Amino acid sequence: MAFEVNESMVESGDRSCGTAIAFLTNEGKFMNNNDVISIINNLIESCRKGQTLFKSAGECVQNHEFRRLFNIFSQQRAQFMTELQAEAHRLGGTVNSSSSMKGAETRA
Repeated sequence: MAFEVNESMVESGDRSCGTAIAFLTNEGKFMNNNDVISIINNLIESCRKGQTLFKSAGECVQNHEFRRLFNIFSQQRAQFMTELQAEAHRLGGTVNSSSSMKGAETRA
């Protein structure tokens, strides 16, 4: 089933046709679900890298306050990944298994 969104629906926030959400590119073109899922997966990967870097920084620094701060930042990135993974699944996408495993390791 195709879903067509016109500009007036986007501007007015009309959702009478279901739960479809329109995403626009910088060029004003509509993005499809796969485009959005791809962006979410890129964000998940960025969070995974940030989580790893903050965790490493926390392990290397001597100052206890900085260590605590870096660990908090690492945990935040794990939470961001969890939320992004849920959104990708909600949109019908799959998540890179290495990202999923890293997030699970941190939460354990």
